[in-house]
Amino acid sequence: MTLTVFGAGAIGAYMAGKLANAGIPVRLIARPATAARLAADGLAIEENGQTLHLKAGGLLTFQATKPAAPSPAGILLITVKSHQLLAALPDIAPFIGPRTLAVCLQNGIPWWYFHGLQGTYAGRNSRCLDPEGRLPAALPLPRLLGGVIQKSAEQPVPGRIVANPVKGDAFIFGSPLPGFRPEGAKELLSALLRAGLNPRISDDIRRDVWIKLLGNAVFNPLSALADADLAAMLAFPPARQLIRDGMAEVVAVARAHGISLDISLDARLQRAEAAGAFRTSMLQDKLKGRTLEIDGILGGLLELARLARVSVPHLETLYAATALMRQA
Repeated sequence: MTLTVFGAGAIGAYMAGKLANAGIPVRLIARPATAARLAADGLAIEENGQTLHLKAGGLLTFQATKPAAPSPAGILLITVKSHQLLAALPDIAPFIGPRTLAVCLQNGIPWWYFHGLQGTYAGRNSRCLDPEGRLPAALPLPRLLGGVIQKSAEQPVPGRIVANPVKGDAFIFGSPLPGFRPEGAKELLSALLRAGLNPRISDDIRRDVWIKLLGNAVFNPLSALADADLAAMLAFPPARQLIRDGMAEVVAVARAHGISLDISLDARLQRAEAAGAFRTSMLQDKLKGRTLEIDGILGGLLELARLARVSVPHLETLYAATALMRQA
């Protein structure tokens, strides 16, 4: 089975390259100019002091969006960012067939969070990511996996990926439908295992979303505001305290929505320190003049905080300052 990766950002290109290097056929879908450049130059993945070079052809192909005819995937890994997902739907559609397993790999509270759950907010659409409810129709839950990526990577220029290995790196997947495993999940897990990406299927993917959000919701906006990497933020005591206070607010919102995070905040800070001078994805986007992923990473979280009437003053301040900077 050929795996299809839609989105040639750092994580999408990294996954495509690792899979192809493991002998698994992969096609990487990118904007026309990027696809042409990758087809000419290939991919270079720098990791653990070594560089992996992969050329187009054979197991790895590069394809532009807007194909001439529908080209359904067996497994489609969607790696565009959350704020890009709605606009990308017309380009994603040709790669989705009646049996395609769609895998959503976005940061923050995902668009599908309340779909597949029971309770007061069952089926609620995210006001900041999918206010009209277009995504459940395009990406049906019975053929969907949510994903949480615990992996740090940068792409200084198209086709050059710099991966930062950290203890605890993992590629985690789970269905929004509790107790359900869609067709193709086993094949995906097997492929990622062959590629050495440390995959696992989660029985509670929403809890894994919160675990990653514990860091992302604070590190990302603060890094963009301060132009600071992880090491710089954590080495500055006032910033470290702000990060810890923001994390405590994330825990409180998760608890209000029935998710218990039995995680030491100090242990989470130590894990971040192990990443060293890593630049968050939001800081990378800011330095490249790209739209910041503020609504996906923090906007959805604040939406859930307001629903549960949980006070989150530190997160509200980070959101307001980052959103204002984005408009400047």
